[in-house]
Amino acid sequence: MEFDSKVLAWLGSDEKGMGYYFYFLTLRYSISPEALSRLRSVAYQLGREPDYWEQVISGSGFGWRTQLVGSYALLISNNYGYSLALMNGLRRFSFVSPQIAVILGILHPSDALSFFEEMILSPNTKDDPKRTTAMYQILLKLGSTVATSFDLESFKSTPPSDYSESHWKMNCDVGTHVSAGHWDAWTQLMLEKRV
Repeated sequence: MEFDSKVLAWLGSDEKGMGYYFYFLTLRYSISPEALSRLRSVAYQLGREPDYWEQVISGSGFGWRTQLVGSYALLISNNYGYSLALMNGLRRFSFVSPQIAVILGILHPSDALSFFEEMILSPNTKDDPKRTTAMYQILLKLGSTVATSFDLESFKSTPPSDYSESHWKMNCDVGTHVSAGHWDAWTQLMLEKRV
């Protein structure tokens, strides 16, 4: 795996030495004009290297921190390209799958609807509970009828044999809460015209 220092160096760290990528892992970006400004700068840099940007978003060997920042850079710059790269990033097992699901849902709602519906109905739904519950949450936000027929409680209560029940439920809850929180925070920033 290539070290992801380039994008993270562009984004930088706050005055306490915390990498600004952490602001996008959590919801700190929603109250930090500096983090949003730095993300705009990263989007500009990535815009000069579109092939690199695509690799970053799809998770092609750069790590979750870089994937997270590269994907949020699409939102801050209103870049409606890279739909396929976002979907490829979700097909891989990414630590930041809830955030990637949010970004795909906001930038490409029709692609997200069909992709997420296909994914949660597939036999591989249980491969990644965090991703599945995040996609489910975004499908609800987009008004999907498939989401309303998906039995989330049954899904959450039946982990595969290779998962501990507590770990399974924790990942389900993370997918649900992180995706809902990031969707709400980013759409609020858009309503307030801060992005």
